[in-house]
Amino acid sequence: MTREPSNDRGRTRGPLILAAGKILFGTTALAVRLIPLHPLIFVLTLNGFAAIAFSRGWKELKAALQKKTWLVVLISLAFIVQDIAYYAAVKAMDVSVATLVRWVAPVFVVSTTFLIGERVTRRTVFSALMAFCGLVIILAERGIAYGAANVTGILFSLLSALTVAVYWMGAKVILKELDVRALILLRSLVACVVLVPLVAIGFREEARSALAFLPYLAGFGVLYGILAAYLDTRGIQETSARQAAVHGYLVPMTTVIGSILLLGEQLTPALVVGGAMVIAGGYLARA
Repeated sequence: MTREPSNDRGRTRGPLILAAGKILFGTTALAVRLIPLHPLIFVLTLNGFAAIAFSRGWKELKAALQKKTWLVVLISLAFIVQDIAYYAAVKAMDVSVATLVRWVAPVFVVSTTFLIGERVTRRTVFSALMAFCGLVIILAERGIAYGAANVTGILFSLLSALTVAVYWMGAKVILKELDVRALILLRSLVACVVLVPLVAIGFREEARSALAFLPYLAGFGVLYGILAAYLDTRGIQETSARQAAVHGYLVPMTTVIGSILLLGEQLTPALVVGGAMVIAGGYLARA
């Protein structure tokens, strides 16, 4: 059984680990946008590498399956959906906007932490509302007016946000009894079981096209499927749910900066103001 750190060093280490994982994950969308492959290929690659790298967690995973089968299945499915929806949004609209919309997830988290016994303060509620208002400002300029593709991207981003929140909350509960490597193995195995037949049957052409990008996919799998996944899950294990929600805002900050510098996306006043409100809301909600 794992426990959350009780000393000052542990409390400092957890946020630093989580921050490193979030910053690394912040570059994922840039890679997805630059490599012309279907979102399912990326998700399958991530989880395939992770399943191999964290296979040592199998013994503990079997014990967890006997105790909390429903929760194990729920967070595994949420993890799959969150990535597929996010990558689909990135393909459909501006990376910066898709990412900021996705990170309404902490709003869901801080509103429901009472379900796992954590106190919701006025400060966290206020900060969540600030972040949400920031998203409204962004979408008022770059939402419906940008056409059907943008609407599709927004819907995918919101779906990803909802499933991110479900995963965070579920992972926070199960990591009290399950080692971080076992959780990564769990979600990766479920993803492979679901996605391998799906890609083989319904996306054969996309799978064939992926062969030309094998070196890139290998790097993608190692960087995000193994390193970022470990840092992120270990960080969630060693921080509170509110801290996990707050650190999530490092992802949009990293992605927005990267999309402007590497993808040439436009930096507008609404994006600056709305993005600042989103990130400031996350900062104010810190535990």
